[in-house]
Amino acid sequence: MENLGYIRRSNSREGFVAPPEAEASEPEKAEVDLTFNELMGPEDVMTIGADEIAPTADTYGESRFALTEKGEQSVQRLLADKKCKPFIDGIRKVKSRFAKYSLNDLLYYVYTRHPKMTTESEIKERVLRRRPN
Repeated sequence: MENLGYIRRSNSREGFVAPPEAEASEPEKAEVDLTFNELMGPEDVMTIGADEIAPTADTYGESRFALTEKGEQSVQRLLADKKCKPFIDGIRKVKSRFAKYSLNDLLYYVYTRHPKMTTESEIKERVLRRRPN
């Protein structure tokens, strides 16, 4: 999304940084046309209870993202389109479920539930060594 000009990144040390100089890759461009369900895959949301992960402080650096003017305009168009309501509802569901997680906890959740997606990870061992609080 950053390469496509929809968001900008910031971190606690530098504030908002200049947009990347890289062009969006062909796979990134192709993802723009995917539906929310295609991007998210099958529903795999933890049930409330024993598998709940409590939020913790992160040990990895995190960036914050904000919409650019282009991103804001795109979101406004999507919100106004009634065909997008199911996708928007899905996004709200995911956000309400996972927004409270730290990056560490979210990585642990994804790495333990989708190990086939972690084969190229450079931080896999660090993520899996820890246990969520």
